[in-house]
Amino acid sequence: MAAAVPAGQSSDAPIALESVYGDYQQDQGDEIRFSVELTRIDRLDDTYSLDIRRLKGNLRSYKFVYDTLRQRADLQRAG
Repeated sequence: MAAAVPAGQSSDAPIALESVYGDYQQDQGDEIRFSVELTRIDRLDDTYSLDIRRLKGNLRSYKFVYDTLRQRADLQRAG
């Protein structure tokens, strides 16, 4: 989780962010591979589906990344 691409920009120029690590009990720092898919649901205003899947790697490290992504995604509408 060291780079991100803002909406509407090319993925050729990622924005560097600081790396996120949990304590050793939650995140052993192992390499994991995962996919993230954000889908807008038709005919439901401002409703999205966030699908995060582990492809390879330590389950405990993946769970830390999964929980961090869900928290940072700010899934609740402000307002």
